[in-house]
Amino acid sequence: MGNDFKPNLPRLGLILVFILILFSLLVLKLFKVQFIDANAFVKKAGSIGKTSSKTILPTRGEIFDRHGYPLATNILKYDVGVEPKRISNKGWFAGTISEEMQPIIDSNKLAISSLFEVRPEDIENDKGMATVIANILNLDEDTVHKTIQGKTTYKPLAREVSAKDAEKLRKFNLEGIVINGATKRLYPEGFLASNLIGWTGIDNQGLSGIEYALNNMLSGEVGERIHSQNLSSNNYDITIKPATDGIDVYLSIDSMIQMETEKTLEKHCEKWDAEGGCSIVCDPFTGEILAMATYPNFNLNKWKETEESIRNMNRATNFTYDPGSVIKGLVTAVALEEDVINEETEFYCKGWTVIADKRFTCPLKAHGTQNLLEILQNSCNMGFIQVGQKLGKDKFYNGMKKFGLGGTPNSFLGGSTGVFNKPKYATDLPAMSFGTSMTATPLQLTMAYSAIANKGIMLDPIIVRQDYNPNNGESKIYKPEESHRAISEETALRTMNLLTENTNAYGGVSKLKEKYTVAGKTGTAHIWDKEIGGYNTSKRNCSFVGIVPADPSAERKVVIFTTIEYPKASAGGTTPWGSTVAIPCFSEIAPKVLSMLYIKGDK
Repeated sequence: MGNDFKPNLPRLGLILVFILILFSLLVLKLFKVQFIDANAFVKKAGSIGKTSSKTILPTRGEIFDRHGYPLATNILKYDVGVEPKRISNKGWFAGTISEEMQPIIDSNKLAISSLFEVRPEDIENDKGMATVIANILNLDEDTVHKTIQGKTTYKPLAREVSAKDAEKLRKFNLEGIVINGATKRLYPEGFLASNLIGWTGIDNQGLSGIEYALNNMLSGEVGERIHSQNLSSNNYDITIKPATDGIDVYLSIDSMIQMETEKTLEKHCEKWDAEGGCSIVCDPFTGEILAMATYPNFNLNKWKETEESIRNMNRATNFTYDPGSVIKGLVTAVALEEDVINEETEFYCKGWTVIADKRFTCPLKAHGTQNLLEILQNSCNMGFIQVGQKLGKDKFYNGMKKFGLGGTPNSFLGGSTGVFNKPKYATDLPAMSFGTSMTATPLQLTMAYSAIANKGIMLDPIIVRQDYNPNNGESKIYKPEESHRAISEETALRTMNLLTENTNAYGGVSKLKEKYTVAGKTGTAHIWDKEIGGYNTSKRNCSFVGIVPADPSAERKVVIFTTIEYPKASAGGTTPWGSTVAIPCFSEIAPKVLSMLYIKGDK
């Protein structure tokens, strides 16, 4: 046998004493907390209490046209949900029905059975509650019945319920039904200026257009309602941080001008079975955009039903294309400004030329000897290649940059810069001189021609004319901002005269010219096709930009830019050119705009 175990009594005694000391200290601490410091802890607990908070949503700022006509506003809709854990029998009325309540129940059953064409005895069955909800909210009864089952805290039933249906549902006083009001964006005119205005998502945040670009202004700031329970008094303290409502925005567009521009653009795009189009109306003296129409457009109230390629494309700011001969008016202005040509300078066109092994042509014929006006009227590529060569790479590039090419117009909308690089290779400058090997947006070209109409001064485009802060009553007006001088006043006048004489050669504006002088330039450009790695000669964009009235003394003018993408010859019945496609559209828009603006004729 081994040795018997003998405990170390002194060591065990020390351990026991140590445990007794710790236990005594713990008892003393508990006594101190429970009795001596009790009031202090209760007071402290009362000051902390139980807290809960609820977000207070701001009202989103509205969007109006320049005259205060609503383009984007808010309506009250309701979200309906259910709290299954509060429903005891999942039928009509939860709980035991008292003798006093039975006549009321019977009366309600008759009313409900009549309203929903069901038997009175079915109202109190297991699907009675689901029957009422489904009929009011136009939902599937079986789906509603499944939703109200279980013991969960909350399940959604329907969003964006009308006030009428919400009130009808509320009157039935169904146990466990939760009805919360929520604002929803409404676009009163649906299609009007859809690509410009943009839309909001289910969280009322802007996703496109002005709604997105000015979301911080429009959305406001959320507030908070805080409930704090004071444990000592069992009362609730309520702290409210008010929501800051969004700022209202007044656009520069005129709804009537916008509507007429859209209708006319749509008419001509459909006539030519075009893939798309854009028309912009601008006041060149203020930079205000009076209309910004795109085709195709869409219903803002049903934006989810529209293809992304349509709803996400504002052609005025994001569609880039080779402008073609529209650029020749700007090239003329730069060359006059640099004094490398004048109105008497002669140019020779034999119909083609070869530069660095690349053949350039005039599409129709050899024009022979011409002066500056004649190369404009004939839209002669050979003539403008010679203008570009007289300017040289640096003067050409710097002069066109002053007209805003290669940059984004300074507006809230942003957009594409297009592609405008300094000529590098021998063939770059000749091609760019007549509007190819470069791209621009309709808004860039509109503002460039507006500078010619505005005596050479470039203005930033104004899309937002004014805003109003409902929280403090303050309003801000966005005044014209002079960007810089693109050309001298003298050069602008000379260019206007040439563009006016140029337009006199266009038969498509003959009716308009009976009352107004018109300055402008057409453009027809082939479309770059990635699949073939070059320009597709069977596809083209047709454009026209017009300034009316062209009289230098006119107190008011408008610049109207129109481009129609890939018009089909088979649809229009003739060869699509800027003169046959875009000028008729311009000539129909211009008289309507001039009439609505009360601009008198200058003839």
